[in-house]
Amino acid sequence: MHILRTDFTGSNGVGKSIIADLFQIVFVADTRYIKFATEGIDKKKRKIEKLPYESGIGYVFFNIEVNSGAYLTIGAAIFSQGHQLVKPFIITSSMELEKGKLDQYTFTSEKLLFSSNFLKPNREPYMLDELARDLPDKQNLSLHSFNSKEERSIHYNWLYQKELLPINLVK
Repeated sequence: MHILRTDFTGSNGVGKSIIADLFQIVFVADTRYIKFATEGIDKKKRKIEKLPYESGIGYVFFNIEVNSGAYLTIGAAIFSQGHQLVKPFIITSSMELEKGKLDQYTFTSEKLLFSSNFLKPNREPYMLDELARDLPDKQNLSLHSFNSKEERSIHYNWLYQKELLPINLVK
C-alpha cells in the first residue's frame, strides 16, 4: 500500500481497464471525450450505453474521504438511451452547493453510500430524479446532478475550487 499511489494489477480480463474507464466516466462525464482503454484491442468495443446491464440506468460512484472521517460521494449516472448518456453528480450533506468551506458539505462514515442505496426494494435501480428525492429522507443527504454544459461547468469548478481535482476540467 502506498499513501500517494494506487496500483491495479492482475491477469488479463479481470477488470483493470473497466476501473480506469469508470474513473474517466466520473471525471470527464462527456461522451465526446471518453475513450475506453480497450478500444481497438477487442473485437467488441465497449460502449457507454451498454454499461447499464439489463436496465435503463447504471451508476458509478466513489466515496471520497476529504478529511479524516469526512466524506463526499461523486459519481455519474449512465443511461442506456437518450441524447445524454452520462450525468455527473455530487452527493453532500448540504442542499446547496455554495462557495463555503468543504467541511460544510461532508458527512460521516455512517452515511457512506453503497450500491444498495442506489437500488429500490425490488432491486431495480432508482432513476436519478427518484434517487434525488429519496436520499434526503433516507440518508439526510442531497444529490446534485449536472445536466447542461453550463451546469457541468459549475460541477467542474466546484470540484476544482474544493481541491478535489488538480485541474479545472472546464478549460
